[in-house]
Amino acid sequence: MAAKLPVELIHIIITFVSSDHDRHKTLAACSLVCRGWYDICRVHIFDRIIIGNKNLAPRLSFLCFTASHLSEHIRDLSISWDNRNCLASDWNSESFSPFKNLRTLCLANGIARGLTDDPPSPFSVMASLLAAPCLKDLTFRAWTFANVSSLYRMLVLCSNTLEQLSFDGVSFLYSQPSSEFIAPLPIRMGALRSMKFPPKHTPIIECPNLESLSIRVEVGEVWVLPSWVPSGLRDLTLYATARHAIPDFGKNIHPSDLVIRLSGSSSYHRFTSWIQGCINRLPFPDHLRHLTIDVQKFLFGSEVRYPQTADHEGLSQVLQQLRRRAALERIDLKVTITIEDGAEIHATSDWTDDKAREVANFKLGLGPLLEEKVLHVAFALHRWFDDSEEVEVLMGWDVRTAD
Repeated sequence: MAAKLPVELIHIIITFVSSDHDRHKTLAACSLVCRGWYDICRVHIFDRIIIGNKNLAPRLSFLCFTASHLSEHIRDLSISWDNRNCLASDWNSESFSPFKNLRTLCLANGIARGLTDDPPSPFSVMASLLAAPCLKDLTFRAWTFANVSSLYRMLVLCSNTLEQLSFDGVSFLYSQPSSEFIAPLPIRMGALRSMKFPPKHTPIIECPNLESLSIRVEVGEVWVLPSWVPSGLRDLTLYATARHAIPDFGKNIHPSDLVIRLSGSSSYHRFTSWIQGCINRLPFPDHLRHLTIDVQKFLFGSEVRYPQTADHEGLSQVLQQLRRRAALERIDLKVTITIEDGAEIHATSDWTDDKAREVANFKLGLGPLLEEKVLHVAFALHRWFDDSEEVEVLMGWDVRTAD
């Protein structure tokens, strides 16, 4: 009789295989070895499930009803609803198991309608997903809510467990809740630690332990810090262009980490002015310990235009003023220039002369901060190919000292 592999060794083998990029084919093959291997592989095969909008109904039906016993293995689930109403009666049933180990949920390309007056049926697929007892991370992507009350009803279901909440490209059919909807109480989300891109229209929530907030300033709007953001917020990240209005941060927050990510084709002077205005808007800039500035400049034309020494000097003045007001321990400055495929560039492949010149310009303009060893500068020049949407790195370097 052939000797059997120890179960512990099989677990190690399967765990190693499951970390591979093309893991599902290998895991499927391993599951055919014997029943013991199948039982071990099943946990990894169904650990992460992606359901696309193609054949959505039969796939979701199989997962929730036909093979509902598999739901206990799912920890990461992503569903694309193909612009359907996720709360329609088609998705209701009383015969499927709860997703008791679900940790991460991404809901994409769906519509939430029908929650204006009533919460979702306790037997609906959506209610089962959102009420999963271990759900920690929820993302709405390209999602449409009927109104604020629809969002309220959905968040209530996961308010006790959720630690991360993200909104990526959400919209509302109606900006105001229905006249029949009256929120009994603010949503208490005591476990929430991180929120990304909250929409302009949100229900009132209580998240006293929120530590990290990312916002995206949209075109034509003035972003105002929601009243429910606690004063103890630690990390604040902004996504904007220099043409957007500077956000209103209120009067209470005092983050220790600030990240400013600016993109667009604006001049470097305009980028610097926006950064200065943003810092001046902070109610307590003296609490900052770590500042990250990430500028992504897009060039449309036939020549590569680098920032000048005067641009660096202007930014240096802004940062030195902040240094005098705050006990900054680190400043990270990243500048990325992206040019079109048709832009005129040098024939050289190593970009030695350009690199030497630009490093010298950065050191000259930002010298005082580099001498204090508080500033870390990273620069990159990319070329973008429109036909393939690929990016080629033409040059990249970083500087930590003035030497």
